[in-house]
Amino acid sequence: MAASFEQALQSPIFTFIIGLDRRPIVVHTGVIANISEPLNRLISGPMKEAQDQRAELPDIEKDDFLRLCEFAYKGNYSLPPEWNLPKDKVSCSGNLLAHTKLYCLADKYLVKSLKKLARDKLHHTLVWVAGLYKCRGAVAELASVIYSGDLDVPDGLKQVVVTHLAKESVLFEEDRAIKELIEGSGSFAVDLWRAMVEDKKANIVVEVESDAGWDF
Repeated sequence: MAASFEQALQSPIFTFIIGLDRRPIVVHTGVIANISEPLNRLISGPMKEAQDQRAELPDIEKDDFLRLCEFAYKGNYSLPPEWNLPKDKVSCSGNLLAHTKLYCLADKYLVKSLKKLARDKLHHTLVWVAGLYKCRGAVAELASVIYSGDLDVPDGLKQVVVTHLAKESVLFEEDRAIKELIEGSGSFAVDLWRAMVEDKKANIVVEVESDAGWDF
C-alpha cells in the first residue's frame, strides 16, 4: 500500500549519485517508493545500496533524474522556460529530447503514469511545431536519435514519432535528414511505411463516413 504524501515526507532520506560527474541528489525514500517498484527495491530492499542509503546511477543524466524526482513529488515535471513553447531548432530539440529521455527513464523504472505524461507532452510538442519551419530539422533529428540505438527507446514511443511524420509527410518529403535516415535505417523505413499505410487507411475511413452522410 502506497504511503500518504505526509508519511512519504517523513520517511528516511536516500542519496542517489547521478551521472558520470557523480552529482548527489537527496530524496525521501517514501516519495520514490510510491512511484517505482524497481527503485523501491533498490532503496528499501536487502541490497547493499539500501543499507548504505546511497546508490550510484552513472548511466542517467542529472536533468533527467531531477525531472523524475519532480514528478514523484509534484505529479508533473517542468522544462526550462525557453523550451516550453519552442520556436527554433535549439529550443525544439531540447524540448523533444527531454520528453523522450524521460519516457525512456520512466519505462526503465516502471513509472507508468510518468510514461503517459511524457508521451502526451511529446505528442503535444510535435503537433505544436508541425507548422514551424525552423523546428522541422529538430523533429528529423529526434527520429535519428531514437533509431540510432544510443537510447533504449520502447516501440511505443517510436510509434508516436513515426505516426507524426506519416501525418505530416508533405512537410518532410524534401527533408534531407529524413531521406538519409530512410536510406540508412531499415527499421525506421519499415516503421514509417507502416505508419503511412495506417494513416492512409484512417483517411479513407473518414472519407467514406463523410460520403455516407450525403443524401443523394
